[in-house]
Amino acid sequence: MLDNKISSHIKIDVFSKNQNYPYKITGIYMITCEGNVYIGQALDIENRFRKDYRTLRCECQRRLYNSFKKHGVENHIFEIIHKVDVGFLSKKELIDELNKLETYYVKIFNSFSGDNNEFGLNLTRAGDSRELSNETKNRIGDGNRNKKRTKETILKLSLSHLGKKQSPESILKRAKSLTGQKRNEETKKILSEKKMGCKNHNYGKHTIEAAAKRTEIWNNKSQQEKDEIIKNRLDARKNKSKEEKEILRNKLSKTWNNKTDEEMFLIQSKKLETRRNKKQENPLYYSNPKSIEQRLKISKTLTGRNKSIEIIEKIKGTYICKSQYEKDLIVSKRVATMKINKELIEQERKIMIF
Repeated sequence: MLDNKISSHIKIDVFSKNQNYPYKITGIYMITCEGNVYIGQALDIENRFRKDYRTLRCECQRRLYNSFKKHGVENHIFEIIHKVDVGFLSKKELIDELNKLETYYVKIFNSFSGDNNEFGLNLTRAGDSRELSNETKNRIGDGNRNKKRTKETILKLSLSHLGKKQSPESILKRAKSLTGQKRNEETKKILSEKKMGCKNHNYGKHTIEAAAKRTEIWNNKSQQEKDEIIKNRLDARKNKSKEEKEILRNKLSKTWNNKTDEEMFLIQSKKLETRRNKKQENPLYYSNPKSIEQRLKISKTLTGRNKSIEIIEKIKGTYICKSQYEKDLIVSKRVATMKINKELIEQERKIMIF
């Protein structure tokens, strides 16, 4: 690789018209000025010096461009470090050779700005390496931050990624990079707020087919598996503290309050339909399953209890949102319970008299 290394560097005067080589020189070059160093590669080094650097056509090489603007191109020293004999090499082989040499000389002269921020003018480690310095990373981040993509670009990106599958190696790498990372409470709150209610990407996508699949999966399970799942859920609820329970209640109330009147009406109508279907399937379960003694105990425990103002307001709010059909059902149920309670009280009185 280093067979054609030049013992004494060839200096090129960019502004002189007399110094012209009859053949093009491919290889590695170096630009220096007051301790600052830049290493580069080119298929025609003299052409690169005269056409690109003399006319300041190097805005993408930000550090080198700034040094040209600050000190002047005439005050920089242009040297050829290493010549490469093209010979019978193909274009790909030649580029690979230049990349290897460039990375080698960047390491020797310490010209990468990530390692040598004071005097290094190379923004990368050169060659085919994509490692960027912290400065360039920050500049790219600041430039792309708060940018809004148009609908056309979003569609193009989605179409370009359709059908592509990640390899298991890339999935493992991403998993390893994310393991052990813990999010702050602020970021958790921001993410939860972004995905709440209508903002969630799965909002309104729970179709009847998906619900039918869930019921099939549940019915196919054995009784032991069902009991274990129910026990685990109950244990999880019991183990939760009061603060956690309050947080969950607040979340549920927020999601409910964010919904429109139409959405609330649809949800309640669906609940009524499910109850009617269950009553038709199991009429015995829904037709007064509690005994008289149980009802007497419940009535005794509930008597004398005063509900708070907050609970009364909540009940009023939920009652107002309901339809007339639902209100009639509630009233009929209350009347039926009142009749049953009266009968129970009369029975108790008769027993007491005898």
